[in-house]
Amino acid sequence: MRKLTKNDIDEFLNYYHFLHDSHIYKINYDVNKSLIEVEIDVYWSGEATKKEDNSLDTHKTKLCIVCNGIEECNNKAMYVFDYIDSAYLKYVTIMGKEFICLADDESDPSFYVVCDYIEYEEIDK
Repeated sequence: MRKLTKNDIDEFLNYYHFLHDSHIYKINYDVNKSLIEVEIDVYWSGEATKKEDNSLDTHKTKLCIVCNGIEECNNKAMYVFDYIDSAYLKYVTIMGKEFICLADDESDPSFYVVCDYIEYEEIDK
């Protein structure tokens, strides 16, 4: 797994196209370890390429994001048709301590988590 840092958040968001058109398909909570594992069907990754039939290959993949040291989280009812338009991923300060926040939307998230750090990896389809 790769740890997300302040220096590579923009690279991550750009590579995965801000998770546009992707959707969360699984959320696992581990209260004892204070972590949340989020699995996302990612629609766009890397540079899109043209297939032989001139359609775009968006390089669909699955992403596992592990949020460690949970400070806050919220999860409204989500359904398979709830696609992410533009993910929110930023460092935030709460009561003088810095955390990283991941949400499926900046203004009205269906899912968000605030934690100490995030790790991620692509997983088998």
